[in-house]
Amino acid sequence: GLSGTMITSPDASYCPVCGTELEKKTVENRERFFCGSCEQVIWRNPKPAAGVLLQNDSDEILLIKRGNWPNIGTWSIPAGFIERDERPVNAAARELDEETSLKARAKDLELLDNLMVKHPDGKYVIVIVFSTDMKDIRGKLSAGDDAQEVEYWKLDTILNSDEELESEALKKFLSKHLKD
Repeated sequence: GLSGTMITSPDASYCPVCGTELEKKTVENRERFFCGSCEQVIWRNPKPAAGVLLQNDSDEILLIKRGNWPNIGTWSIPAGFIERDERPVNAAARELDEETSLKARAKDLELLDNLMVKHPDGKYVIVIVFSTDMKDIRGKLSAGDDAQEVEYWKLDTILNSDEELESEALKKFLSKHLKD
């Protein structure tokens, strides 16, 4: 049956337990990867991340240029994976600080939306995105941690430049949420 241990492996072609090639099977009205030997669904759940969409008084957005794989060299909002022992809002504040040296208190961050990003390695990441007012931001802007560069951009400027956003999903997300 389908009970037992939940196996999650976002990009496997073979069962991570027994090595059997995975097949596709309709489970809960969706086509899913399934191991016939273990009789287990191999779930392809997204990894949770959190980030901050920060817009300054000139209606520019804060973006970082990723310095690490898998999206090295592309621009994104400051964001990263949520640690097992932290709330998404705390992760967003931590990532903002680590990547930009800007500080926001978790209590000043408001839930904005979520964003699903597919990485080049086939894994999906769901980014819980928060926003805040610039008056609640402290610190001096500088690239750190995973960021090669950090800069405020007008949305039209980055979309019309040779620079690449992290994903098509991010481009749509920014277009939806930014003031004209």
